[in-house]
Amino acid sequence: MAECAATPEMAAKAALGGHASGSEGNAGYRLEEVEVDPVLRRAWMRVRRCDMPNAPAVLVPISAPVRMAASITPDAQPKDVAIERLAPEVSHQILVQAGQSVHAFFTSPVMHMEVAAQALQPGSAGQTISLLLKRRPGAPADEPEHRIRGMVRADGSVEVTP
Repeated sequence: MAECAATPEMAAKAALGGHASGSEGNAGYRLEEVEVDPVLRRAWMRVRRCDMPNAPAVLVPISAPVRMAASITPDAQPKDVAIERLAPEVSHQILVQAGQSVHAFFTSPVMHMEVAAQALQPGSAGQTISLLLKRRPGAPADEPEHRIRGMVRADGSVEVTP
């Protein structure tokens, strides 16, 4: 069982290989697990009180980005981070396939816009992909295509990046 650290931050620092001074007896905090947000590509260490295991856990943010699995797309490269040994690689399920019709949306403080588009490449949650806006009905054949980029948010939904 890991030694208890005096504060949640010291427990996180100790889990990353740093030195953290222990606390008296069974008081203090220890690492329970690493929480990963694949969309934001961020991670938090969940630490819990040693003397009160039923007390709510504390999340300590990790400043390094999370290593993403190389199997996301064929050309993806894994990113090295300090927490690689603590957090498992996050493998992403492909939520949008190339050629799939998607709902592209843009939200700002003054408006919300949603349009139909076609994905030009596959993508998983948090990945930025290229989209082709669908032509309006009755548009002339020589009307230029409009390409935009957006971040995959859910199955068939892409948030347009400005």
